[in-house]
Amino acid sequence: MIRTEGRLDCRLAVSHDILAAEMEFKDFSVTTLYRAVRDRLPKTTPLSRATIGHLRSGHRRNVRADVAREIEKVLQVRRGSLFETRVSNVSREVGRTS
Repeated sequence: MIRTEGRLDCRLAVSHDILAAEMEFKDFSVTTLYRAVRDRLPKTTPLSRATIGHLRSGHRRNVRADVAREIEKVLQVRRGSLFETRVSNVSREVGRTS
């Protein structure tokens, strides 16, 4: 049986250069932004330093909604100015339920 669910994702709405400039203006390196965001999230939320680095370099554009929200809060920018929220449909094959 295939089950389709909606998943909330955020996509970088601006160029990665804008994110890098905002980080530089606020004196954040990849590591310091990672630590500031990590401290605000529950321990169970997956986040790595590489995720922040990949967003900054442009190798990655998508991130979890809660992570995007915290990045915007730490950088003190208006919500939605760096990331746009969207719902993605995810289909998974699941076992038969009785």
